[in-house]
Amino acid sequence: MLAWIIVAGVLAVVIFSNVTLVRYYTDRHETELFPFIVTVLQLSLAMFAVLLVPLDIYLADAAPANGHIIEIVYYILYGCIMFCTFVLVPFAYFYYEEDDEDVTVRQRMLGGCKYTSFLVVILIVLIVIGALLKGDKPHNLPFQPQDKANASKWLGAIFTDQPLTFVVTFGIASLTQIGRASCRERV
Repeated sequence: MLAWIIVAGVLAVVIFSNVTLVRYYTDRHETELFPFIVTVLQLSLAMFAVLLVPLDIYLADAAPANGHIIEIVYYILYGCIMFCTFVLVPFAYFYYEEDDEDVTVRQRMLGGCKYTSFLVVILIVLIVIGALLKGDKPHNLPFQPQDKANASKWLGAIFTDQPLTFVVTFGIASLTQIGRASCRERV
């Protein structure tokens, strides 16, 4: 219980420091609330992912039975990071860039949704590829996926034998490679 109280305190400090950091580096004349909140949220999620590792190590030593809870927290956290990366941050960016004197809020939202939908398609493709490109065949299954009679069993085993681990790993690896490629283009 003490570990969770410490975690809550650390999370509050992280959020407060991110709000302070974003306020410090934001131009006061061009500040909008929605992009500000999205930026603080994305920074906080990234810092939570880093700070989850020591908690994972502590809980693995103190109470090995809590390993399943930490695994769920990892999935939720990385899912939120992927959602923010592919949906929320691009929408906030495109929504803010649609700002003009003669543009209504509805037109800004439609413009943001239009450009964000492309990135949502990329996210869906990455999730499907991550779910289907499993490194190993499902354990304890003597058949191959080419066997038409056993294809539904094989497909079911893909999604029940630790499916999220590979999907999340594939998504993070894809995001890393996209980031590396964009950094190389700038240099």
